[in-house]
Amino acid sequence: MSTCLVEVKDLTKSFKNLLVIDKLSIRLEKGKVYLLKGENGTGKTTFIKLILGFYKPNKGTIRRFYKNFRYVAELLPFKSDLKVNTYLNSLLALMKEKRDSELESYLQLELNKRLKNLSKGNVKKVLLYLAFVGNPEIVFLDEPLDGLDAQMQKKVVSYLKERPEICYLISSHNTKNLNSLKNKEVITFD
Repeated sequence: MSTCLVEVKDLTKSFKNLLVIDKLSIRLEKGKVYLLKGENGTGKTTFIKLILGFYKPNKGTIRRFYKNFRYVAELLPFKSDLKVNTYLNSLLALMKEKRDSELESYLQLELNKRLKNLSKGNVKKVLLYLAFVGNPEIVFLDEPLDGLDAQMQKKVVSYLKERPEICYLISSHNTKNLNSLKNKEVITFD
């Protein structure tokens, strides 16, 4: 049985006259961490969005072999009056996943707060919860530690280590806290 979840061959993407990704080839394997490293605007998020099908490549191919994935965007602003608890119940029902009270506690979710009143860090924790709940094969994380305090950053990295069976594709311009992850491959964007 193959452990390949995504196969990218000669991927090229440009926006107007700006070449963002040039002939990138890589295989994303089950149980590995792929750390996309680089400054803002170097193509890390574009690469994730290409794999997810949000963008079409100018050239090259992307083959997807996964069935169950999660994606955490850099940050989604919540303007909803819904409480976190209600929001999670609704989304988890759509995802056909059960609540994970242990994970809720671990991430210190503020379940009775309204989404629109959450801080940037607390929004990020809700998004990370949705990425980690259940059994995804691959998780795409765009700047997963941004907005989190130092203690929560360590907890998130520790959680990633506890789930080594999952493939993680992590985009970050600050990789200091992610360097302790095992079985990782660093892909530099510049």
